[in-house]
Amino acid sequence: MSSFTPTNLNEQNINKLFKQCLATTQTQKPLRCVLFQKEKGFPQDSRPIFFDGDIINAAIPAIKYVLGQLKAVHQKEPSITTTSVKTTYQNIDWTSNKNLVIALLHLATAANLISPIDAKTANMDFIKELFPTLSTKDPNFDNWVNENILKLEKMYNNGQEPADD
Repeated sequence: MSSFTPTNLNEQNINKLFKQCLATTQTQKPLRCVLFQKEKGFPQDSRPIFFDGDIINAAIPAIKYVLGQLKAVHQKEPSITTTSVKTTYQNIDWTSNKNLVIALLHLATAANLISPIDAKTANMDFIKELFPTLSTKDPNFDNWVNENILKLEKMYNNGQEPADD
């Protein structure tokens, strides 16, 4: 996985990733993301967050990787909620900060990995199947990487087979 570095699901990393992906005055391809949408049953659309489309596209592997650390992904659930998105596969809440939860949900929605929130069910369906991933601090991480190296290289190198160096 030479071109991809695994990102642990934690407050610091989500905050950093969110800020890196926000649109700036130099953004060439702004991407508008609305998490709470009128068409999903809310009284009105929430305030949009604007991301840099190119940066979001480049960040999709990292976003997939952090989402892969969710308990819901490990349990092969079809969706997440604003509550379940806080729980890792280790059954630990990675945050109690609602703003960081919303930041991760905006990133995942902008990356087209989850649907916007459904007002009736509070569910966000997974749009793409996510591979369960491990924290780099997990004692089983090295063994897991060795067991899944070919799949990881294919997934995180944009579907390209790794180059022979």
